[in-house]
Amino acid sequence: MKKMLLLFILLVPVLTYSQDITGNWYWKSETGSNSLELEFFLENGELKGRHCGSFYDGLKIDCVDGPSSCSIILAQVKIGLYEGTIQSGFSLSSGRIQLTYNPVSNNILFKVLQVPAGEYYFPKECILIRN
Repeated sequence: MKKMLLLFILLVPVLTYSQDITGNWYWKSETGSNSLELEFFLENGELKGRHCGSFYDGLKIDCVDGPSSCSIILAQVKIGLYEGTIQSGFSLSSGRIQLTYNPVSNNILFKVLQVPAGEYYFPKECILIRN
């Protein structure tokens, strides 16, 4: 029992650290004409972020800019799974998203659960890598 407790105490910091998705993430389409950049940060204990989507070789841009900007608000559903909202910088309407973090491959599966009303320029589903 003591060995199990010791193992648990040693693994908790490792498992907690491995689930950290703060920082910058990137996706580019196979054709190279579409891309998505995400930046996540903690603010007052909440996981928030900014996005920048570029579609049609940069003809359509969906971004929020500036250090005080926030277009993504997430809540952790369980370890490695986050759900929340994303506000399009193009139409200013919000949609629901889900992020699944894979610590083994160190990537994020991004899925739009409910699309924003109006035009938006980010993929409905993609896998982002840490930038």
